[in-house]
Amino acid sequence: MSATRVGLWTSPYRATDMEAQASQNRLKTSLLLSKTGQKHKQLIHAGDPDREGQLLVDEVIDYCKVANSEKQSMQRLLISDLNLSAVRRALGQMQSNTSYIPLSVSALARSRADWLYGMNMSRAYTLLGKQAGYNGVLSVGRVQTPVLGLVVRRDREIEAFVPRDFFTLDALIPYGSPEQDIKARWVPSEACEKWLDEDGRVLSLALAENVANRIKDKPAKVVDSQHKQTKQGAPLPYSLSALQIDASKRFNMSAQMVLDICQALYEKHKVITYPRSDCRYLPKDHFKEASSVTRAIQGLASDLSKAVSEANLSLKSRAWNDSKVEAHHALFLQPKAQLLFLLMKLRFISSLLLST
Repeated sequence: MSATRVGLWTSPYRATDMEAQASQNRLKTSLLLSKTGQKHKQLIHAGDPDREGQLLVDEVIDYCKVANSEKQSMQRLLISDLNLSAVRRALGQMQSNTSYIPLSVSALARSRADWLYGMNMSRAYTLLGKQAGYNGVLSVGRVQTPVLGLVVRRDREIEAFVPRDFFTLDALIPYGSPEQDIKARWVPSEACEKWLDEDGRVLSLALAENVANRIKDKPAKVVDSQHKQTKQGAPLPYSLSALQIDASKRFNMSAQMVLDICQALYEKHKVITYPRSDCRYLPKDHFKEASSVTRAIQGLASDLSKAVSEANLSLKSRAWNDSKVEAHHALFLQPKAQLLFLLMKLRFISSLLLST
């Protein structure tokens, strides 16, 4: 790296020579890998099935100075499911690691761009802050700065919020049996505009009471009705972030708790596929396992037996799409994990109940 004292908005830090070095606590591991690599018959890249996993192992291979001829013959093993049958299947589907070099380059470009952007922008804004009388470091990052901006903006909106009372008017209209009663809400006309806020809510209690008194015990007349039948497809399977959102809404579970449970389900109990995925689709090859997965769900969740019995094992929803990457979900038994398991069970069964 090089840094020179130049103008504020130029780039004093440049990627002139970025060379990876093993940290002290990983040096012994790197040396062991280097010695092992000298005795190998075949190198197999078994990193996580994403761009970061690709780069991490490729960097170690480069650090160990593996010959180019050996790199050319290296195979890529993609494991997203730690069950023995799935691992064996992955071993039979290995491809040349050279086919995945673009993934590695992508991760490397992101890493270097993040470093250069963060270092230079942090320096520039720290100097600007110093000129304005602030003596601390102003850290800038590709992700952290936009997120911080969203938090600050929302915090300011909350601080500036002025609560105001508004009023709604509902009428319960008898129609046959009590189960058929109609609940209707008053929609103010343009004549009431001066008593409404920017969202169309009534701010005047007197206006609402006046309307209520005028319609009380008066007959209602249906002047128009519309009937529309819609069709809703099954929701897509979970990515990690989608599961975290649902678990937070339904069970008030933190994102970290969801991640920790998913990691245990994957590594320790081997009942779900690779959890750190942003994909919401399943490879078509996994569809042949639908029958065994539904049987497992039924065995662990009697409450879903009716849904399982109605599942159409010949139905392929939009969830099964090879062009969208790989990921699928399964089951588990811990108290907190059971809640996640419930969400994943429901999502899997729904893909066999509803068409796209």
